[in-house]
Amino acid sequence: MAELEPVELVVVAESFDKLMEHKTVKKQRDKLTKKLEELQKDYDKEKNKLEEELGISTKAKVGKTSSKLIKRISSKNLNKDSASAVKSETDALVNQRLGLLRQKFLEDKANLKKQYHDIIFTSLEKCITVSQEKQLKLLKEQHESQVGGATKLIHAQVSREFKSLNKRHKDKDELDRMKREKREEIVKKGVVEHERLSQQFDKKEKELRRQYDELRKRFEEEKIKELLKIGRERPVSTAGDESFEAGGVGGSSGLVSGSSCKSFPSS
Repeated sequence: MAELEPVELVVVAESFDKLMEHKTVKKQRDKLTKKLEELQKDYDKEKNKLEEELGISTKAKVGKTSSKLIKRISSKNLNKDSASAVKSETDALVNQRLGLLRQKFLEDKANLKKQYHDIIFTSLEKCITVSQEKQLKLLKEQHESQVGGATKLIHAQVSREFKSLNKRHKDKDELDRMKREKREEIVKKGVVEHERLSQQFDKKEKELRRQYDELRKRFEEEKIKELLKIGRERPVSTAGDESFEAGGVGGSSGLVSGSSCKSFPSS
């Protein structure tokens, strides 16, 4: 029975998603998730405290204030006996203070994401470098193993041919001549095989380096995309804008734990 050839391992670049799940990267993403959750809890606590101070019982009743607050504002505007005017001024105060609190929360959140953006992508960049070195080493070891295997086959073939010649030729001079010719013939075939393996290795190495160039290109694209996203999430001076009330820490998508490589948690 003919000996089965070993299955050749295909050495390729590790995927971006896989490297994003590397323990050193994931560790930083988990830290970011935890700190964002803590930041959200602190914000919710401060928001509830402020709402109690302003006399707001629930989020759905932002316009409802305590009689104490209305009395305080009305005392400063004795010439305004209109209820709508009092309510309007009260709502403005409520929105201003809640808006400032929300703005600070979003600013702190953006700063935290920016801090961990640098940490996460620095860790990821190191992972890509280590991965490339590892895969190139694996490819070289595979090539050396193939060359070693080809060399063993050459020696084995020479040995078999010599044994056969020893049985068929008794004249020493003739036997020596035949052995030299057979050795040269086999060695030439071996040289051709080694050249083929070397060319194959060069081609594979070039392709592997190209794949890592593409991986680094993806890395730069994701790095810039995340940085721009953080910039868009950073609040402008819009105290009193009720749109600040939308959102929070949100899901765990993107560079935080439990995801591949889309984005940081959205506000």
